[in-house]
Amino acid sequence: MQHIRKIAIALVFCSASSVAWADQEASNVAHVATDEYGRCFARSIPSDTYGTAGRTDIYLVGEELVPSYNYDWYAPQMRVACNISDGKGHLAPAIVQIGPWPRGHSPDQETLAIAFHYNGALKASYSTLDIADNDPANASCSVSHYTVIEELEGFVRGNADHETVFRLKTIDGRRLTFSAVTGALLKTEQDAPPQEGRGACFRGAAE
Repeated sequence: MQHIRKIAIALVFCSASSVAWADQEASNVAHVATDEYGRCFARSIPSDTYGTAGRTDIYLVGEELVPSYNYDWYAPQMRVACNISDGKGHLAPAIVQIGPWPRGHSPDQETLAIAFHYNGALKASYSTLDIADNDPANASCSVSHYTVIEELEGFVRGNADHETVFRLKTIDGRRLTFSAVTGALLKTEQDAPPQEGRGACFRGAAE
């Protein structure tokens, strides 16, 4: 019996170690994102092992590889769309910057979730708490990290209002639609019921 107990303890320890190892944050690496039609691409280069320090450039596809727009940040994920109309006759690239892997166990105002850039300028940014609709329970977490975004649906061109939008799904089942030009939140829909276990690692929902 004592021998079996020791084996059980060892298995529990190994299991816990595996979970902790799987939760290790990956270090920053260069990331490239291309436009759906291949007319431009964005390249993001980190200047530190973790975080958002670095440089991102957008290149138009042509004979010469010359950046048309540059930004002083790094993103582990991006989405880029070229020739997006501002509704006033001007076309420019739009780029969506996705924040780093959020550390901790609760969304906050300091951690970037997503940011929208158009024509070389930052238009809007949202923290993980913003995307969680100011409710810390609208997230799922692991041992040392959490997430508020379930899926990045990406750019949708020519919607009902004849504009390009960007959509994502949240952990609690909402679909958020943003303007690709201004970054404004245009629509919120409850697309699916919240996942089971929502908020379980936050000791209850927000009061």
